Amino acid sequence: MDIGQRIQTIVSGFAADAAGRSVAVRVVSPFGLDASAAGDVARPAASVIKLPVIMALLRAAEAGQADLDERVAVAGLPTSRYASVMMAFEPMSTLSLGEMAALAIITSDNPLAVHLQERVGLEAVNELLAELGCSEAARMAAGFSEAELGPANRANRLTAEDALCIVTAIHEDPIYRPLERAMENNLRNGRMPALLDEDVTVAHKTGSLDGVVNDAGFVSRGEAAFYAAFLTEGQDDALQTERAIAETTRAILAVLDRKTLLASAPIDDDDLPGRDDKGRLVEF
Repeated sequence: MDIGQRIQTIVSGFAADAAGRSVAVRVVSPFGLDASAAGDVARPAASVIKLPVIMALLRAAEAGQADLDERVAVAGLPTSRYASVMMAFEPMSTLSLGEMAALAIITSDNPLAVHLQERVGLEAVNELLAELGCSEAARMAAGFSEAELGPANRANRLTAEDALCIVTAIHEDPIYRPLERAMENNLRNGRMPALLDEDVTVAHKTGSLDGVVNDAGFVSRGEAAFYAAFLTEGQDDALQTERAIAETTRAILAVLDRKTLLASAPIDDDDLPGRDDKGRLVEF
């Protein structure tokens, strides 16, 4: 079994373990290959859609249409019934647009996302998705205001392959470097990074709704590097799905770590990642 087949087996296992799961992976080092399972199925994007919102803001700043140093009063931001990092600031405090963008990703803060989405507009986000080569199913049709959370937010759709296009562009285009730094400092690390060693760099963005457990980003250690996007819906056990995302990410990195110097070497079938009596991927 060659390296591509092995990665595809790991990816296919994630989607096969439960209904409503999609995954797409792009290995960039030590060799290039793609693998996916239900990668073209559109699912709720949840907070993963915040990534193209910030991308649109950074593009506007590059074009001189937005000033990332502009100060915005905390008192003017919308409130939320959910936890918000804005509760740490006095009403008279101000934040720059650049700081707001970073915090919206690091903490997945909805009030900040509402303000930034209103600044750039849904049309700019959808135009960006099209320019990135996303599918026709990819769209942002709702924001993150109180009225748009829950069922209404499911109007925001992406495929796993669309999410892969987004995180690839973020990593490869220097204009998005501030966004990638925020993703590297994501405080919600119960998915892709959960089972990885501390020396692994993970720049990622999670997304959650009822039954939706998403994550998309870039993983690297030494010469091993890959993009991954996990989109799900209808998940009865969110914690189990989080664990499956973490196990799949770890298994892919383990394959790449072992084959950095022997990327084209064949792999024996008994080298495949095993599963325990509960069907979970185990160390190998």
